[in-house]
Amino acid sequence: MHQQSPTVSISDLDLPEVPGSLRGRLEVDTSAEGHPQIGIVHDGVLITAPYYDVGMTGHADPSEYGLSIAEADFLVAANERLTVEYASRTPAADEGK
Repeated sequence: MHQQSPTVSISDLDLPEVPGSLRGRLEVDTSAEGHPQIGIVHDGVLITAPYYDVGMTGHADPSEYGLSIAEADFLVAANERLTVEYASRTPAADEGK
């Protein structure tokens, strides 16, 4: 079951300038990666990786989700940035063992 965190909002994430076409469309997901990822909802599914199909098994065209290439590139770059940022905050597993 997909759950979104009510404690994290888009404004909490310190993202680079959000394209105007994505304002009001972005959602935050904290369940999949262990840290926030952003995406858009398409046909009831939160899309955080717009170059992959919903099953994450193959390539997709972002237009399948109603996204332009620029919008898709923004999502990918923002999610990569969030991954790096949150990884640097988390102590390495088993550190010091």
